[in-house]
Amino acid sequence: MHIYKMYKISLSIITLVITLGLMIGHQVHARNQVDPNNAIGFLGGNYNKQNWEVFTYSGAGWVRPHLGPARWGKIQTKKNGRYNWKAMDRVVKKHQKKGANLLITIWPYATWDQKKRKNAETCKVSEQDVFAGELSLYRCNPNDWKEYRAWVIAMVERYDGDGEKRHERFTVWG
Repeated sequence: MHIYKMYKISLSIITLVITLGLMIGHQVHARNQVDPNNAIGFLGGNYNKQNWEVFTYSGAGWVRPHLGPARWGKIQTKKNGRYNWKAMDRVVKKHQKKGANLLITIWPYATWDQKKRKNAETCKVSEQDVFAGELSLYRCNPNDWKEYRAWVIAMVERYDGDGEKRHERFTVWG
């Protein structure tokens, strides 16, 4: 019985190695436009050359950058403030150039907004939080929903690609 198990495991490993070898030998070239119905994607951060090769080779259509660039408190640093889209523009352009569709997480936290709520301290997370410095330390739902809605609409209009100033339908979870 012991020898049979070893044989079976060895045969499985050999099959896996051959399959991977055939897959690695098959090269898939980057595409200008990825099928928006493609359900294969990656959760990731910064992509280097090797990561893009894996993305291209896999046939994936989506990337969900994590944390991602859609952070209210980074784009709008004060109430009624101007939006600074530079970081988000870079991410969007980089992925467009590579032919990757984006699935963006919208982070609804802005310290200036969160601190205006009653009992703001109840929303505060530890300063040792893994996202400290990247996200606000105050993480409740937006206090000023009108201001938050205006930011989300501005973002949708900027990146929806249709060239029209109209309100898209979208869902806010959270």
